[in-house]
Amino acid sequence: QEQITKPNTLQEWNDWKWQIRNRIRTLEQLSNYVPGLSNSENLGAVIAKYPMAITPYYASLIRRVDFSDPIFRMSVPNPQEMYDPPCLSEDPLEEHVDMPVPGLIHRYRDRALVIATTTCSMYCRHCTRRRFAGQNDSQSPSDRIQQGIDYIARTPQVRDVLLSGGDALMVSDKMLESIIKRLRAIPHVEIIRIGTRTPVVCPQ
Repeated sequence: QEQITKPNTLQEWNDWKWQIRNRIRTLEQLSNYVPGLSNSENLGAVIAKYPMAITPYYASLIRRVDFSDPIFRMSVPNPQEMYDPPCLSEDPLEEHVDMPVPGLIHRYRDRALVIATTTCSMYCRHCTRRRFAGQNDSQSPSDRIQQGIDYIARTPQVRDVLLSGGDALMVSDKMLESIIKRLRAIPHVEIIRIGTRTPVVCPQ
């Protein structure tokens, strides 16, 4: 059985870098945190299509090994994810329709969303961007982010900008500071928000 890396000290457990580095990716790793987990539903096929990543901290909060446990349901693959009727879309919110430049969604008149990364500290099983979130952990290219910022700068009705992804707190500090600084320099941008679940799944 595949073993997970366990923290040597409480200090290591409380290190967010350790938590991210040791995210649970396989059923074998998960079974070390969630005894009694069964692969009878062929969850490996789900993970192969929609990757799993759970911080050890969040996995440690699971109390019941079934979908009545909200944390289990939020983080552990569900066989129903493989159900793919024709009425469903990989882009259920049709965000591509409201994407004037790559990586920027402008659906509502006064606000825009910048996709800053495809990475999350945990991949939620209900994610509406799973067509790219988790498929390739990476920060959005600098030139793509700049395209989005340039669009916002020439669109004066945008006053509210949401940095999202993926999870915007998974962007490097240097890049996050750079993005915020450039947005702050746009006179009509009044609000900058960060879309994140990291404080919940990786509070360290």
